[in-house]
Amino acid sequence: MTVHSLTKNSISDLVEVFNASFEGYFVPIQFNEETLLDKMKSDNIFLDYSVGVSIDNQLVAFILIGIDSKNNQFLSYNAGTGVIPNYRGQHLPQKMYDYLLPLLNKNNIRNHQLEVITENHKALQVYQNIGYQISRKVTCFKGSILPPKQTIPYKLFEFDFAPETIIESFWNHQPTYQNTLSSINRNKNAHTFLGVFSEKGLLGYIIYVKSTHRIKQFGVDKNYRKSYIGHHLFYEVQQTNSSKEVSLINCDANDTETISFLHKLGLTITVEQYEMTLQE
Repeated sequence: MTVHSLTKNSISDLVEVFNASFEGYFVPIQFNEETLLDKMKSDNIFLDYSVGVSIDNQLVAFILIGIDSKNNQFLSYNAGTGVIPNYRGQHLPQKMYDYLLPLLNKNNIRNHQLEVITENHKALQVYQNIGYQISRKVTCFKGSILPPKQTIPYKLFEFDFAPETIIESFWNHQPTYQNTLSSINRNKNAHTFLGVFSEKGLLGYIIYVKSTHRIKQFGVDKNYRKSYIGHHLFYEVQQTNSSKEVSLINCDANDTETISFLHKLGLTITVEQYEMTLQE
């Protein structure tokens, strides 16, 4: 058994072990080389900080690590941990973290974050034993958007990007790692930006992944809520491919206003997750 960085593993190696590890998971997850490279770009995954376990020269477990900054400090993000079924029960996640945390610490990366599905009790216990603590619960949604009951007297069209200060003023809660503006900007070409505008400027926006219809961010000016702006934005995403359901992950479970809005659109909860943090 060898614990090592993933710098010498090919993308095809990572795709194979990722898909094998998540077969039969709570939520189906399957990657090909293109979609995994897309994820690595958005999540800013560094293979020299990511960790694997090989047994008899076969990669059987991994942790993918993304790096960003938050509050002027480096932050590591566990973008995926997996163990091939035949090798579970050997405490491989703990062994990988025993290798990983000193490596990150040595490089002045002492803040760590991840999400774990609330029903995944074994993984939750592993992360708590390592030292992670639950910071909040977040909720994931999926479904088809119901048509809006009213039109809006504003223009809806694609745009490049708005100043962050304007967008952030529309938020009810801080996005999780995968949905941050920095994550979106790292892979901007993979996303579509839709906005609703009046002569006063941006009133609402939505950002989604073109290939998957997963919504990364949305928001409406607090002075223009309950006027169907948000509903029209979601419906426009649905209309770009009516055969594909819209999804979004990690809405703050305490944001009851947003959760109520998403239910009214026709979306249903798929899973709930805990966002967990570790600070050394």
